[in-house]
Amino acid sequence: MNMGVFRSIQKFLSKIAHLGVTPKTSTLETKYIILVNSSALVVLMISAFLNLVVAIEIFYGPILLLGAIYEVLLLFVFFLNYKNKLSFVRAYFATISILFLTSLSLLVGKEMDFQLYLLTVALLTYFIGPPKEKRTTLTLVAIAFLVFIAIEYWFIDHDSFHKFAAPKEVMAFTKMVMHVGLGILVTGFSYYIYNTYMSAEIELDQERAKSEGLLLNILPKSIAERLKGKETFIADRFDQAAILFADIVGFTELAESMSPEQVVNLLNDIFSEFDRESEKFGLEKIKTIGDAYMVAGGIPSEDEESLKKIAHLALSMQTIMRNKYGDRIRLRIGMHTGPAVAGIIGQRKFTYDLWGDSVNTASRMESHGLGGSINVSKDVYEKLNDSFDFEFRGKISMKGKGELETYLLTGIKNS
Repeated sequence: MNMGVFRSIQKFLSKIAHLGVTPKTSTLETKYIILVNSSALVVLMISAFLNLVVAIEIFYGPILLLGAIYEVLLLFVFFLNYKNKLSFVRAYFATISILFLTSLSLLVGKEMDFQLYLLTVALLTYFIGPPKEKRTTLTLVAIAFLVFIAIEYWFIDHDSFHKFAAPKEVMAFTKMVMHVGLGILVTGFSYYIYNTYMSAEIELDQERAKSEGLLLNILPKSIAERLKGKETFIADRFDQAAILFADIVGFTELAESMSPEQVVNLLNDIFSEFDRESEKFGLEKIKTIGDAYMVAGGIPSEDEESLKKIAHLALSMQTIMRNKYGDRIRLRIGMHTGPAVAGIIGQRKFTYDLWGDSVNTASRMESHGLGGSINVSKDVYEKLNDSFDFEFRGKISMKGKGELETYLLTGIKNS
């Protein structure tokens, strides 16, 4: 039963805190609405309790009247938020609080320290105003602080405007309640500041990790680190880069028989498999262009085993295509090894890429290859002949290259 009552109260308070929040309210504005409503609710409860103490123990009319007026005005905070008067309600809340605390401080005198609440008004005002209302926020903060200074200065030689008699223990209890209320507000604001700061730190770390992940998904880690180190131009020469190009045979005709969505889904399925295989062998995917897939080894750091890894990848890619699509969709692969320059050029939408005659040769090996086969250069054959099986294909005339000796990579040699 007690738990049920607690949940009902919690639900009721949550409804009050969310007054004015609608499905269309932005996340940022929702935060300010909840903060204003919650603050007004806490202030209302503290004020009502103090008024109750005054009514029971002192029954001093001016204080009761002033407190009652302030509490009624506080109720309008919820109404204004509910009516979506978001900019006005923030200034309204701060203004009525400054007027009330000024009047109460001068009415009760320096003994009760009510003017200290003006500092909490200044603190709260910083957080209930969004950046776009900075001028209004700073103006209200300045007013609250200047009024506090003025009252403190007044109390050097003066006391309350109107003396009232009250038992000493009642005054002590009231002052204690006032200080506890002040402590609640300060602690609450401090927690809000702490929580906001920690949330911002966590969110920043998450965004940083997300950005880092995105960058590493586009660039090799070592290249990403160099870019973060303010390098704007990266071009590294590698004497033994291993380069592979792959292309789907008859893709243009195939695409014409499919919807654009089906084409994209097909390429995504195929290239995602290739991505996983490339990562497994520790190779660097360079790019995809339409239905073409390019991957390299021995970059961005040299690797003596890169050509073997590329060969294993090529065989794995053909196995994937045969197992998944049979003869319906065939892959043509070309391989070459040799010197190349790898790096990044340009300032926007840059990618890690490869340049050089070796890249062109690998591309020619692919374009002059056979569907379902792996066409390689003489350089690849000579370096891998001890570990892999090849078939001599013959010399083929290639644009810009003349006649080149080519081989078909068919498998791994049995030990």
